Amino acid sequence: MEERRNSRSRTFKGKYTDNNGKEHLFTVKIVGRLIALGLALVLVKGSYTAIIGASKKDDSKKDNNLEDAVLDQNLEQINEILKENPNMLREVSTSIHTVEFGESLSKIAEDNGNTVKRIMELNDIKDNTQIIFAGEDLRVETIKPLSEIDAEIKMLESYFYDYVFNSSVAEMAKSSTPDDKQALFYKSIIYGNPKSEAEPDMNSIYGMYIQSYLSFHDENKEQTEESKQAYINTLTSLTKEVDEKINLGGMNNVLVNYDLYRVYCINRSTEYTEVQEKNHTIYG
Repeated sequence: MEERRNSRSRTFKGKYTDNNGKEHLFTVKIVGRLIALGLALVLVKGSYTAIIGASKKDDSKKDNNLEDAVLDQNLEQINEILKENPNMLREVSTSIHTVEFGESLSKIAEDNGNTVKRIMELNDIKDNTQIIFAGEDLRVETIKPLSEIDAEIKMLESYFYDYVFNSSVAEMAKSSTPDDKQALFYKSIIYGNPKSEAEPDMNSIYGMYIQSYLSFHDENKEQTEESKQAYINTLTSLTKEVDEKINLGGMNNVLVNYDLYRVYCINRSTEYTEVQEKNHTIYG
C-alpha cells in the first residue's frame, strides 16, 4: 500500500482482489488523527456543517472535532442498541406467581430479580399501594444474570448483528456504486460478492458470521460448554478481522472495536441494575 503525506492528512492508495480474481484500486484519505475524511462526511451526516461552522474560530481543532463527531455517531448507535436491549446479559422468563399470605409487590419483585414498576405494568396495576390478596395470580418476569460464557456469546452476536452490520460503514457498502472505490473496498470486506441475498459470500465477514451463527444455533446440535467456547473463539477471531480490515489495523478507526463495545455492554448492564435497585427503594 502506498502512503502519501501532507501537513494535514495522509492518503493510502492500494488495491484489493475480489473473489473473482479481479483487482480494484482504492484510496483512503486519513485526516488529522487518522480519520477517513470520506467516511467522516458520511458518518456525521447533517451535523458536518455545524461542526465546520463551530470550529472556524479555532481551525486547529477542526480535525479533532471531526473525530469526536464520528465517535459520537458510533456511541449514539450503541446507546440505542443497549437501550432497546436492557436485558441483553440476563435471562428473562415470564410465569404466573400465586400470592402467598404476607407477600408484597416489593417482596415478589425482589424474589424475581425484577422491579415493582415492571410487575405493575404486567398486571395493569395503577397504584403501588393497591392491596394484593393471598391466592391472587400475578404475571411476573424472572430475571437472572446469564452465565459468563452465555453473556460473552450475547455480546459478540450483538456486536456483529446489531452494530457492525447496521453501521454507517455497512450502509455505505450496501449502496456502493461502480465508481465509488472506497465504498466498494468496504463492500468487498463486509459482504464480498454474494450470489443473492439468501446466499452470502462465505469468505466475507457477513458470510462467516452467518455461517457460524447458523451452525451454532442448529436445533439438532447440543450446545455444550466446549461448543460454546469454540463459537466464542470463532466470533472473537472475526472481531479481529473487523479491526484489521475495516479499521486498517487501527489506522482508520471508523468502527468501535469489540473490546470497547463489550465494556459498553457491561457498563450498561451495571447501570440497569442500579436503576432496578433505585426502583426497589422508591416503591418498597
